[in-house]
Amino acid sequence: MSNTKIPNAVDTVNAIRNEASQAYRDAVPVATPRNIQDVGNPILEYQSVQNEFLTALVNKIAVTIVDQKMFENPLAFLRKGSIPLGLDVEDIYINPAKSANYEPANFQGILTPVDPDVKAAYYRRNRRDKYKVTIRNEQLTAAFVSWGALENLIAGIVNSLYTGNTIDEFNLTKSLLGGATAEAKMVQEVLALPTTSAENATAFLTRLRGIASAMSFPSSDYNAYQLVGGTSPATSWTSMDDMVILVRADVAANVDVQKLSAAFNLSYADYVARQVIVDKFDGADNMYAWIGDRGAFQIRDSLRKMTEFYNSEVMAWTYWWHCWDTFALRPWANGVSFVTEKYMA
Repeated sequence: MSNTKIPNAVDTVNAIRNEASQAYRDAVPVATPRNIQDVGNPILEYQSVQNEFLTALVNKIAVTIVDQKMFENPLAFLRKGSIPLGLDVEDIYINPAKSANYEPANFQGILTPVDPDVKAAYYRRNRRDKYKVTIRNEQLTAAFVSWGALENLIAGIVNSLYTGNTIDEFNLTKSLLGGATAEAKMVQEVLALPTTSAENATAFLTRLRGIASAMSFPSSDYNAYQLVGGTSPATSWTSMDDMVILVRADVAANVDVQKLSAAFNLSYADYVARQVIVDKFDGADNMYAWIGDRGAFQIRDSLRKMTEFYNSEVMAWTYWWHCWDTFALRPWANGVSFVTEKYMA
């Protein structure tokens, strides 16, 4: 959880007024800490003003306002940005070129083409979710009793729409790894759970360090390209700066972080910056850790859109927050799952 600073209700109402129509500005005065009723009366009395206020309010809180505890996705840094148009993303990787013997008498060699060893992956948009919240007339009326009540209304909308999406993004990111592991489409390292004994914890630290070191060299041993159907190996490597470690919470609580940082020859702060603690790996109960390249995650949003509808029958506004995304793993990027029992295809 994080204390996200969202401007207070007075600032929010004034920000809405600054961008509103002239008719709205004529009806609604500038908000101050002491004139909540003067601001609220025209909003509650005139339907057109009310519609403009609520539409702007929900759009404003996308960027938002009020001291409110909101869930912060610890894996959000793995997202890659937006896909402006289209359903698919094409991802291309070219294997390192192979050497050939120098032959001074081979004058025909210059005419012999050598095609690059190209690997391709296609990521299709696979998430189209929406989040819905309804604000009733009586809720709005009650909110204009005080600025604190209005802030509570705004906070409720924020939590309902945006936090719902943030939690789902976190779970979907974990399920990328858990799902791939459970389907045997991820390199797996079978080791006893580190929480069961000091010896097992030491074994985990040793193997984690060994894999991290090995990943820094060109190899096809630590990516899943052939596990997902590739016909020939893909050679990849991962620098320490690009390495990410995800550890289940129960394991992180029982394995000394100081020892983990020492295992990687990193300062405590540098190691913690690379480690993310998660509650579980959705879809893979036997999985307790993952180490790999941050570039393995191909997570991109293609749509973020707020829509609204006013139902005059019941005097209620309904808002939908639409979230469309692509969630995928790059098949030639390094990644190893630590499991207590190997998953088979």
